[in-house]
Amino acid sequence: MSVVCIARIPISKIDVEQHRVYGIAMTATDASGALVIDHQNDVITPADLEEAAYDYIRESRVGGVMHEPGATSELITSVVLTPEVRKAMGVPEGPCAWFVGFQINDPTTWARVKSGELSEFSIEGEATREPYEHA
Repeated sequence: MSVVCIARIPISKIDVEQHRVYGIAMTATDASGALVIDHQNDVITPADLEEAAYDYIRESRVGGVMHEPGATSELITSVVLTPEVRKAMGVPEGPCAWFVGFQINDPTTWARVKSGELSEFSIEGEATREPYEHA
């Protein structure tokens, strides 16, 4: 069965002058390495998160508003913070998460971000749901 997975995570930084937003798009594990269970009772493994991020970079790199058609932003930075990447960067241990930055090109969308109306990242993707035994 194919399902659409959606996660919403607050924007952590807004660059008002450059019309840019930054933050975590998705988290696979918490700081202890335990898989994060989302609101739909789903999990994504670090390996699957990493592949999903790389596929997005290769195939799209554009963002919209609430999953509606039309690109209003472009991906400008992306890193999946796996334990290996954290170690290579000299970043302290922490959750396996996908950090992104977007350039907001649409004035209407930027006004909504700046006002706080659009205050979260929301990612969407398709996956095949597989049973997972929660510990």
